[in-house]
Amino acid sequence: MNGIERGRRPVWLGLGLALFLAGAGRADYLQSFKAGIRAKDFRQWPQMVAAMRDAAAQQPQATGENVPIYGNYVVPYLPQYFLGVGLVRQGEWLEAAKAFQEAQAQGTVRGLNRGRMEFFQEVCSRRLEAMGQRAPSPPRVPRPPAASAPGNPTNPTAPVVEPVGKSGDVIRRALDKADRDGRDWLKRGETLVRDLKTRGGVDPDLMAVAESRFRNASFLLDGCRREGDLAGVERARDNARAAWEILDEMAKGR
Repeated sequence: MNGIERGRRPVWLGLGLALFLAGAGRADYLQSFKAGIRAKDFRQWPQMVAAMRDAAAQQPQATGENVPIYGNYVVPYLPQYFLGVGLVRQGEWLEAAKAFQEAQAQGTVRGLNRGRMEFFQEVCSRRLEAMGQRAPSPPRVPRPPAASAPGNPTNPTAPVVEPVGKSGDVIRRALDKADRDGRDWLKRGETLVRDLKTRGGVDPDLMAVAESRFRNASFLLDGCRREGDLAGVERARDNARAAWEILDEMAKGR
């Protein structure tokens, strides 16, 4: 072995060791995350919270990558969001609010999970207010200027904006489907709220948040459908579905 080769060997060994340790670290946080999701599925909240805290300590950034749990069951890597869910189930309102705030600030919680997170954030705010505490302030997100009519969801007389052309047909079909699905979840929500009020025994804060979320989803659905805003209609649909799912889960003690 010549001098150059002897000089290079430690460099390659060091690089190989670094790659090995990086892979081991990735495996560690993913294993913790998987354990947390499995604990959630069995409603083992303390174990879920401990595992999600461990995952977040090793990899705090929510990448949103799909993590295989078992078989075809995959869950996006959102440790702070799932940590918040576990803390809510344990009644740790302030810590849950902090976890959700961090998840919201990272901006990777989307779709149905975002709807569920916002629902739980309202629950946390109500609980903390009743205890004389304040929830952490949400992260500041720049808002686009309000649209002027027509196309403003606050203007019910504005004409419906319909996409045109071939791509417009695709968007229109997607809009119609998301709108139908959203209204179906709203109807299911109204039925569930009515049934639970008749039966009684449901936590009043939970019921109040659910009703508020259904009203907001209905308003958003009407306005965004009128504007031809597919993303807005899909968000309204997800919010309505999330509210129904959480209310149903909590009412059944799941």
